[in-house]
Amino acid sequence: MGLFIYLIFRQDKKNYLKQFYIVFTQLGYISSESVAYEGVEHLNRFSQLLFRALAEEFISISKAASLKNQKLAVFRKENLVI
Repeated sequence: MGLFIYLIFRQDKKNYLKQFYIVFTQLGYISSESVAYEGVEHLNRFSQLLFRALAEEFISISKAASLKNQKLAVFRKENLVI
């Protein structure tokens, strides 16, 4: 605990993160992953923002479709937009 307090109040902030990582690794709080992540990631932030803007009527359905690079009919069919 004393070493941790020393790291917090140390004047040299340049090496703080490196020392923090070393200490936490030595204490066993940080360990390396033995298995690589095999899942499939899907980014959906843009879609969330697009549908939020559409729901709050900041943009029209046709503008949302064009931002998503889809035709209006396809956009409506895939997203159940009336």
